[in-house]
Amino acid sequence: IVSKNSGKTTSNLIECVWTALGIHPYNPIPVPNRGKMYGDSFSAVMETFVPKFEEWCPPEYFDPKKPFEHDQRGNVIGVNFKNGSRIIVGSYDQEDRKAEGSRFDYISFDEPPSRELYIANMRGLIDTGGRMWFSLTPISQAWLKDDIFDPGISGEKPYIECFNMRSDENPHIDHDALGLFLSELTDAEKEVRFHGHFAKLTGVVIDTYDAQIHDIDPFELDDSY
Repeated sequence: IVSKNSGKTTSNLIECVWTALGIHPYNPIPVPNRGKMYGDSFSAVMETFVPKFEEWCPPEYFDPKKPFEHDQRGNVIGVNFKNGSRIIVGSYDQEDRKAEGSRFDYISFDEPPSRELYIANMRGLIDTGGRMWFSLTPISQAWLKDDIFDPGISGEKPYIECFNMRSDENPHIDHDALGLFLSELTDAEKEVRFHGHFAKLTGVVIDTYDAQIHDIDPFELDDSY
């Protein structure tokens, strides 16, 4: 769990590239392997994932004929490597059922996924005993705290490892710009966006509350009500 601007997406992507190339320093997976990397939306994928792949993975490791796969709209939906490994790119815009039945060696999430998407993808790791990781600012999806983070920290689920990182721990960040950003945040917002604490702890009482679903237009209460 990491705060905004701490390099979480870069770290996530490097994990994927290391794994795809079979050179992960402490958890190598034989190649070729098959992974999936989720982004918030396909527009976010195009803006963040693609430039970072090109920045952090030397071009000679990509498939020379077709390094990136695109859908009919031009969105990147896959990354192919010279050794035969492949990373499929997914988006939270897609329906959860599209994740059912697929088999992967590893899966990563950039930003918080829904629990339904998490469960659908967990099934795809059963055959391989694969790994899953998350890089996120914990601004939504409170279930992650209850089901993943707290049990990982307490040791209740020993197969989960948790890491927390603040924005100022990124050695490459502009600290003056960070200070300006932080000066505009409320104390509650700093807890989430700077310290990386779950939004649930800053006043959200009902986990299932969704403003778009549960808020209604105001009306007057009278005797008939």
